[in-house]
Amino acid sequence: MLGHIKTLRSKHWRLLLLALLFSPLAVLADQVLIKVGMDTATAAQLLVRNGGWDMTDTMELIEPKGRWLDVGLYWWFRDFDAVITVTAVQRKITQMTFWSKADFVEGKVHRAKTEHKISTITLDTKSKKIRVSIIDPPVMRLVNKGGQRQIEKTPAIQTIFGDDAELTSQEVSDVLSLARQCGIRKPAEVRTFHYIIQGGAGVTVKGVERIQGANITFDAITIRNTGWSEDTLSGEAKRVGSFWAEPDQLYITHIRLHTFRGEKIRVELEDDTPAEFADQVISAMAARKYRFPDEKRAFDFVRQEMEELVQLKPNGLSKWVDGKAVLHFQGIPTELTFRFEHGEVIFESIIRVVG
Repeated sequence: MLGHIKTLRSKHWRLLLLALLFSPLAVLADQVLIKVGMDTATAAQLLVRNGGWDMTDTMELIEPKGRWLDVGLYWWFRDFDAVITVTAVQRKITQMTFWSKADFVEGKVHRAKTEHKISTITLDTKSKKIRVSIIDPPVMRLVNKGGQRQIEKTPAIQTIFGDDAELTSQEVSDVLSLARQCGIRKPAEVRTFHYIIQGGAGVTVKGVERIQGANITFDAITIRNTGWSEDTLSGEAKRVGSFWAEPDQLYITHIRLHTFRGEKIRVELEDDTPAEFADQVISAMAARKYRFPDEKRAFDFVRQEMEELVQLKPNGLSKWVDGKAVLHFQGIPTELTFRFEHGEVIFESIIRVVG
């Protein structure tokens, strides 16, 4: 990307860019998402409406600007601490990169060191904060396998940060180092989150997925930050910087792939739920072989909610020892308990998930 920059047309461009900081712009939505895969016409409209300035014409590019179609290559935001590039092919965004304003104006060498490839950027028009999903580039290394030297490619690592739980590049490196010490050999994702009940925030590092037929497994571990929560550092914990984790808290997530009413879905199997049981339950749900509690009273809101829930896609299943099980649904913190008898799902109650 930076190899395409030949020189800047004007020595005064930095002053022009910095002047934009003092002209706030009203916007139309609280959360604005721009992402790879979006059509360029929509992206250009969102960029302009939210204070984006197409600064491509201030840069001399070796390649013709017509290649970027109807969206500019370089964008500076008036109200947000962000400069991004948008690359498009056939009117679809195929790549984006990101800098803070301070990093971008520092100079070409510094820009090369601080450029981040991203998959999404979210603009919070109320707080004027941004969130980006950073994709670290794959790392190539030479390894010796069976007496032969081969190039091994480490998968890209995606970062997803919650509000007020962003990590710097150094903190991401610390978290990855800690995750590897705890047993995650090939990290694939770093995600921050908030604890709903006790408060504070944490980090989850997920390893690459292992796929075998309809079964998917991956390792994950929760990492804490000494400044984010009041959890006490145990004697068995490993620590890197301000982050710490307990290696024995590494866990394996089991996913089962299903076809559900014509669509492919992923269902997490919790508490060692057998795959055969999951196949039977999901197949019954897809065929609508279920029933609700026998008694239906007037103004039975629980029954009504159950009927609405079963129209959603299942995304989790856990089996209890007393013959009951719990079904989780995509995009909603509510679960249904049920019994499975003679190929039929019999719902019993609703569970509200607090956090």
